[in-house]
Amino acid sequence: MIVSIILFSKNHRFSTESFIEKWFVNQNDTLATYVLEGEQEDDDLVKGREALSESLGLWMMYAVEKQDAALFGKAYSILQKSFLDKDGFIPWKLTEAGTIEVVTNALVDDLRIIEALYQAEALWEGKNYAHTANLIASYLFEHNRKEHLLTDFYDHHYQVTSDVITLSYINPDALKDMYERKLLNSETYDNMLVVLTDADVKNGFYPKSYHIGNQQYFYDRQVI
Repeated sequence: MIVSIILFSKNHRFSTESFIEKWFVNQNDTLATYVLEGEQEDDDLVKGREALSESLGLWMMYAVEKQDAALFGKAYSILQKSFLDKDGFIPWKLTEAGTIEVVTNALVDDLRIIEALYQAEALWEGKNYAHTANLIASYLFEHNRKEHLLTDFYDHHYQVTSDVITLSYINPDALKDMYERKLLNSETYDNMLVVLTDADVKNGFYPKSYHIGNQQYFYDRQVI
């Protein structure tokens, strides 16, 4: 029974997957944020059919969970063709046409992509996925690190590293993968986990972020 469920999952096209491929794929194969075009940015500064590294990472993780090698291969091609720079930088969004108009990456999205690539390498050896993950991980360690913590983003135009780490951006599994491959030193790895474990609950909620400059946690004033 378990084997049959796994085989079904690998080959079955779920309705949500079909819907996404029908309505959310741009002509250059990137994944659009919204079905309709538009010039009005949402609260996350995204509009219309812009493509996010977040969406790509989630799509890659879905392909891994489904153990769909073909689907992952397509997502990997999008990563290489449209998002990934030769030094490991990944812009957090693209225009519908695939143009890069932002100068920052997003730690949370890059870590998700790294995790997906390492898991894919374990499933389908010889695809060079780990090499790509290593490239992205090395970029994060070199550019997104401040005082032995990885932070939210790096601005490669102004060469500025954020001094904030949003707690929900911390991906322990991806960090462990990097640490085990010697792409993250022990001090940075340990500090990232300490930021999580030392966070105190206040009024029933964990803090949103940790600010490196003053070494303080910050909480949202309002939680919806």
